[in-house]
Amino acid sequence: MSLSQPPALTHRQKLATMVALLFGLFLAALDQTIVGTALPKIVATLGGMDLYSWVFSAYMLTGTAAVPIGGKLSDLYGRRPYLLIGAAVFLAGSWLCGAATTIYQLIVFRAIQGIGGGALIAGSFTAVADIFPPAERGRYQGLFGGVFALSSVIGPTLGGYIVDNLGWRWVFYVNIPIGIVVLATMWRSLPRIPRDDRPKVVDVPGATALVAFIVPLLLALTWAGGAYPWGSARVIIPLVFSALMLVLFLLVERRSAEPIVPLSLFTDRTFSISVIVSFLTGIGMFGPIVFLPLFVQGVLGGSATSSGAIFTPMTLSIVAGANLSGQIMYRTGRYRHMAVIGPLLLAFGLFLLSRMGPDVSNTAIIIYLFFAGIGTGLTFPVYTMAVQNALPFRFVGTGTSLIQFFRNLSGTLGTALMGALVIARFKARLAASLPAGMRDMLQGGGPLRLESLVGAGQGGAGAGAGGGAGGLGAAVPPEMLPLIRQALAEAITSAFVIGVVVCFLAFIFSLWLKEIPLRKAWAGQGDAPSPSDPQPAGRISES
Repeated sequence: MSLSQPPALTHRQKLATMVALLFGLFLAALDQTIVGTALPKIVATLGGMDLYSWVFSAYMLTGTAAVPIGGKLSDLYGRRPYLLIGAAVFLAGSWLCGAATTIYQLIVFRAIQGIGGGALIAGSFTAVADIFPPAERGRYQGLFGGVFALSSVIGPTLGGYIVDNLGWRWVFYVNIPIGIVVLATMWRSLPRIPRDDRPKVVDVPGATALVAFIVPLLLALTWAGGAYPWGSARVIIPLVFSALMLVLFLLVERRSAEPIVPLSLFTDRTFSISVIVSFLTGIGMFGPIVFLPLFVQGVLGGSATSSGAIFTPMTLSIVAGANLSGQIMYRTGRYRHMAVIGPLLLAFGLFLLSRMGPDVSNTAIIIYLFFAGIGTGLTFPVYTMAVQNALPFRFVGTGTSLIQFFRNLSGTLGTALMGALVIARFKARLAASLPAGMRDMLQGGGPLRLESLVGAGQGGAGAGAGGGAGGLGAAVPPEMLPLIRQALAEAITSAFVIGVVVCFLAFIFSLWLKEIPLRKAWAGQGDAPSPSDPQPAGRISES
């Protein structure tokens, strides 16, 4: 029996559903970044400085693992129960995080919250496909992309305001009243879509192997270059284990009746190109978000507030680009030209950022970020739309969630690799520029550690006398400050060079993306088979 199609909804039902999905997406994406500014107060209250990064990592690990598994479950059982359960888990996790009395409890509760957050992010993007056919969907996918980017960027600023005025527990408690409204609206408005009557087979071995692949991989990338050296056993062993679990996962998926990741999807050219481009642009997109605040504070001597404020134009340009992309898709029924232009603009913005030095002005940075933001905004919704348009309806949840999964994975991978490059490049460049008598200060056991050097770049010349970064630069002679800033500038811009390369590769791959006119109905409602569907031997069929 063919998979049932979404029922017709009134305009009011569609509007209520969209509002609920947008708020759910906003909450889940916000929690990826809002906790950062609360962590110093959290550690001061609960202790556990050595577990500082785990409050981030726990949410990231479970959220990333939940995306592809949840996407498949939503295809089997429907988007409505998947989103309702995800929202309920997110609310429960938020309440537990706010009530935590030890750092260990908080880490466990953040992991629970991450499961719900992953479900809300993947489910929100996918549920649009249950409400609107592809030809109408573009304008709304752009809105979702803009909301996701906006919530991710404003998280640190909002978190700081809440901590200063309400206390760190309200970073989590604030989710509850909004989340209850979201949950109630979802309950009332999400369409009840009958699924087919085929037996439901949950791929437990595949899900287990996938988690066993993702968790050690992300742990190793989180630790590498920071907590432990890249060549240490704490990094190498998880990476090797993760590689073995990936091989096992692929073997299991080949034999599964209902695989978490149907490998036949990768025979679809639109899907494969979309995954590759989303992965590559994800690496480039995280460069400015992670390393530009360090540049503003460490090289230009700006404050934390100013480094956050400089992102405002990028945030606005991302939202504008995402909405422009959606409107163009809605009005023209086509997307390929934006799929090509987006990565190219992002690469151009990163190229401009890679040319910065200690004398760059804030105005120039804002212009560079504008190009990167427009490129990101144009790209974000296009590839989700392309996949949803190309795949049969029964694979929409799986395909959409995999785009989100690879984008999340690339952000983690890119941040780890760029971070290691920045540290190595900074040390090497500074050592090469220092007089011989000062080089010994950089060696292990010397009075100058990396955090002292970076801290010295903040707060102007007074940093050398104990100013800036809370006195981190107290041991730094004033004559070293120009050398520190130049070395740090060259180190950070080298990370942007990597972003240029991967985004240009994304542009090259985007040229192979097929233009499939957006359907005016869901697959199976009178449309011809997608031109990108594999031919008989590997065909992805609707039933």
